[in-house]
Amino acid sequence: MASVNFNITLIETQPPEALAKQWPTVAGAANRAAGDLYATTLLPQRFKPGNREKFGFQPRKPDYEQRKLRYAAYGIAQEGGVADLVFRGTLRDRILSSGVVFADQHQAIVSMVGTSYVNIGRAGSPDKAHEIALLVESELRPVQETQERVVQQQIAQIEDTKTTRSR
Repeated sequence: MASVNFNITLIETQPPEALAKQWPTVAGAANRAAGDLYATTLLPQRFKPGNREKFGFQPRKPDYEQRKLRYAAYGIAQEGGVADLVFRGTLRDRILSSGVVFADQHQAIVSMVGTSYVNIGRAGSPDKAHEIALLVESELRPVQETQERVVQQQIAQIEDTKTTRSR
């Protein structure tokens, strides 16, 4: 088994003075939400057919692609043999079922357990761990929006709590 880690960092602006004590909790919640978004929504997209251009996957060798298509005809290779990160589906199944999100005020780490060949790195072989953990430009906006939404919700909740206590 091999481990693949994905890190998300909250770009911090200086929190307002009134929130200085609560900022670690607010930032941690934002990072956890971003990590959850990656693990549940963005990560499964990598295992769909036809994503080579979208995610910048390295091209596979022609003989490997032909072998996958041949195995797909016999029902061994999944996704019709055309998904870059899926051969029999073992890597996909392990990665998608094992994502655990660890978060603090500085970052979120999504730790996933894959198959042993994920980190092998043979010459000319694609770096599968990098392909799984890479966040592409089109995914940045949803991650940032999630972090901003959670920060705003946390701040509103803190302000509501302060208002309730002062009455």
